[in-house]
Amino acid sequence: MEQGWYPDPAGVPHRLRWWDGSAWTGRTKDEADPEDGPEPEADDPFPAAARIPAAETAAAPLLAPVAPVLFEAVEPDRVRRRVVTGIAAVALAAVSVTGGYLWGAHGKSSGTTAEPVAVPPASAPPAPRPGAPAAESPAPAASGSPDAPLVPVTAGLVARWRLDEKSGSTAQDAAGRRPATVAGSVSWSADRGGSAVFAGNGSLATDGPVLDTAKSFTVTAWAKLADTGGQGMVVGQDGTQVSGFYLHFNQNAKTWAFARTSNDAANPTAWSTVTAQAPPKTGVWTHLTGTFDAATSRMVLYVDGVLQGELTHAAPWSAQGPFTIGRATSNVDRFRGSIADVEVFDRVLTAAEVRQLATPPKS
Repeated sequence: MEQGWYPDPAGVPHRLRWWDGSAWTGRTKDEADPEDGPEPEADDPFPAAARIPAAETAAAPLLAPVAPVLFEAVEPDRVRRRVVTGIAAVALAAVSVTGGYLWGAHGKSSGTTAEPVAVPPASAPPAPRPGAPAAESPAPAASGSPDAPLVPVTAGLVARWRLDEKSGSTAQDAAGRRPATVAGSVSWSADRGGSAVFAGNGSLATDGPVLDTAKSFTVTAWAKLADTGGQGMVVGQDGTQVSGFYLHFNQNAKTWAFARTSNDAANPTAWSTVTAQAPPKTGVWTHLTGTFDAATSRMVLYVDGVLQGELTHAAPWSAQGPFTIGRATSNVDRFRGSIADVEVFDRVLTAAEVRQLATPPKS
């Protein structure tokens, strides 16, 4: 960059500083001064060691490396503050330029490039809201931040069994429509705020269908698998011969899975199965979500709020039997472990909603 007057890199409004072709000097003037300005001072308060050498690029004055500052060579207080202020401004400008490139070029999602991030001056305090008192309490955390309160996902909720009963043979539906009745041996635990414990010989079922499995739906549940010794159904809905869907531990794949069949037959023509990308951890609470979009025939599986896979299931059919927890149709694939907070929706939840449901409550 040629020598001349340029905006002061220290960020002082309406002040220009002289660039001698290789470094910023101590020569300054107001923007309103004549073009040639005053002559440089004999004793430049910016020592040579504090000057910023020119780089080989067009952006050299802002991105050049900063040489060590020898404060012993200058007046200790006034000049030192000027040097530090100048260097801080150059560093801030470098962060703004390089940061905008990195976040814009490499932080894109679905082909959309992020806008460069504007970095405000470090000394600029936040502007108060009009009419706000001088000492105002901090605003609530913005949506999506770690401290922001989670808004309950309730749109399209058909049924919810918290499974937090302390005794009895019925699990109440928080939506008040479909209580689920115990069959076999099921015990209740305070684990995870309330859960049903299955030893491989018990289950829960409603008195009729909860979902139209030929249409769009979402099913979610927390599950803690005791062992991997057999198939383990978490939730499903009975058909005549097979379940309308299976959200379960699949022993053949040795992982969690979301599955559907092409037809309601003892030996279905085809199975559509989306599996998780890693084996399950026994004895650990895991959040499972399966979604089916009737408009696109798309099945999706999430584990702990993370997308595991998807596929097309082009032959949905409507299972007309009870909604089940802990078993599949014909009392097979009994679950061994604990299940909590089963939720059913008659729509496809978004990935953000699934992540929210998979976020454990703060203790």
